[in-house]
Amino acid sequence: MEDAAQVAEIVRRFEQLRQRTSELFTDLHDLPQFGKHQWQAYFSRTFQAFSELWSLQRSRRAVLEAHAGLRRFHIGEMASKIAQLYYHWYLRSSLHGELVRSFEFYCSIRERKYLSQDVLVAEANGKGHARKRKELHPGNAVDTDNHRQDQDKDSDKDQDKDQDKNQDTDQDSNSKDRSGAGQTSPKRNDSKTDSDNAEQQQPATLESLTDLCHKQRRYYARFAVVCLLLDKVALLQDGLLADMEQLQQYWTEQLGPVEGQQWVKYAAEIRDFVAAERTVVIEHACDAAQHAIRAAGQAAVSGGSAAGGGAAARDKRGTEKQSWPQRRLDGRLVQRHRQAHARESRRVTLEEAIIINTGTSSVKFSELTMDMFRMLQSLEQYGDSKAENPHKYLLYRPSVSHFLSFLACAEKELRPMGGMLLFISGDQEIRSGADGVALKTCNSREQEFNVLLPSDLAPFTRRPLFIILDCPNSKSFERIQSPFDQPLMLLYGPRVSLGSRHRLFPLFLSSFLEGLCCLAGVTSVAQTVWMQLEELYGKVVSQLDTILCTSPGSLRALLCDAFLHKFVINFLLFNVTVSLCVDYSPAMFASSAPVISVGDKSQVTPVRTAVASMIRLFPSPCLSLFALEEA
Repeated sequence: MEDAAQVAEIVRRFEQLRQRTSELFTDLHDLPQFGKHQWQAYFSRTFQAFSELWSLQRSRRAVLEAHAGLRRFHIGEMASKIAQLYYHWYLRSSLHGELVRSFEFYCSIRERKYLSQDVLVAEANGKGHARKRKELHPGNAVDTDNHRQDQDKDSDKDQDKDQDKNQDTDQDSNSKDRSGAGQTSPKRNDSKTDSDNAEQQQPATLESLTDLCHKQRRYYARFAVVCLLLDKVALLQDGLLADMEQLQQYWTEQLGPVEGQQWVKYAAEIRDFVAAERTVVIEHACDAAQHAIRAAGQAAVSGGSAAGGGAAARDKRGTEKQSWPQRRLDGRLVQRHRQAHARESRRVTLEEAIIINTGTSSVKFSELTMDMFRMLQSLEQYGDSKAENPHKYLLYRPSVSHFLSFLACAEKELRPMGGMLLFISGDQEIRSGADGVALKTCNSREQEFNVLLPSDLAPFTRRPLFIILDCPNSKSFERIQSPFDQPLMLLYGPRVSLGSRHRLFPLFLSSFLEGLCCLAGVTSVAQTVWMQLEELYGKVVSQLDTILCTSPGSLRALLCDAFLHKFVINFLLFNVTVSLCVDYSPAMFASSAPVISVGDKSQVTPVRTAVASMIRLFPSPCLSLFALEEA
């Protein structure tokens, strides 16, 4: 039992840490988004401060509840900020493990209801009370592995008491006083001190409720983005969206239809994003019958065909079977690829990637469009949370000057023979005959400020550069030349649409099999068929590797990187697939500069035959789109 001096020291240290973490967290917004040396040290100091604060509130919870006014809402705010720290560390470092830790904190906030409307309203009323219990949360901001081991035998009982108390306070917000300073349970303390009697509760103001509503909505929006990046679609659909529907009704009643519509907008964006992102589902044998029954039921309710959804088994955290095409690279295969090219005299390693979307009609959530999301996933590994992935910048409709500042800083961060990827996707048009690519909407007077010219990129060819363009007028960049004898490759999307609601070229580059299914109109594939597709894909990759081993040295240097190797292989297979379409035309082909040679007809024919074999695995109605008799 602590004496008065110890209690005072604990409270003083807690207030000191709370003030310091608040200042550090606020200052993070002023840090530049690029330059490791400029932000790494500051992030480390912020993590250390939050780690101390989190450990202190766990080890001295009862003292802080009694003497520092610590309440459940405060714990939720701490956890939410720590989750944001991990997420932003992931964005700046591309370490997948940091994203997982962010998810764990966000999940725990939801499971423990730290930011539920009951807790928020109690906070707004000045009645937020602490609960004396062992928490399920991580032990500190650096180590999150032990939080699932904590148990609470009285959690259900305490939660019922909390709900009863909140109902009482909602019915009569002025009839009860705040519990005494030593009160740590949700029960009302009948023996009040003078200070308790003096502190009367006030009803929540409109301003305080609005502020808490915004905090809760930002929490759900950030949690949703993390779920999308981790493929936690089940948790999104069955958990977060259901929560948001209830909260939309609640906040509409409390604050009016304007706030309610904001919740509707967020939920609609998430639904649209998930629906557009899931192009094909892989049916496991044990789930096929259940999926057929569920699809039939959904079709009956909606009056049409049911959209493909996850048929895999899920747990309460959204863990699911491998039911969707994997865009990430297997970490073990990446290591093997590096070993296989270890003898190359020049080996490029992709270290930086700038991913840009310029369109106005793209499906997106927040400023993350579908093309950006798919490219982001295709630049990561799975199977090893500590694997080094290329660092990525995500820019939505940037100005040219804004983009060039990121490009310059990204190049500065490169190590010797470190490569950089530039991906631009969008639908912005510029005047006919003009060079360049529009990065954002502009009128004729603004065009010179918002159109990226081929000459803008010339200074950055001093280092290995790989460019992927899927936007109008991208062909104008084929004239870029590197006078610095560094590897340079440009891939351009087709000049015409291939008649799909998806941008097929980026989809093919991210996952060839997923793009093939989308082009053929296949939305569901049996697991056995998918395994055959993967086997055929592996064989055709080996065939193309044999052809590409005689390529010029600059291309071979780029192919030493597993990510760039995947893009080149899928680029070649995209053109082979298009050539098998019944109504194909030269405008449907993607192109490259310099041109990537795939050998003579005797070398190309086996590749065409392999792709045709993949297509023949699809249902008969899908085969009419292709001229397979020529393969």
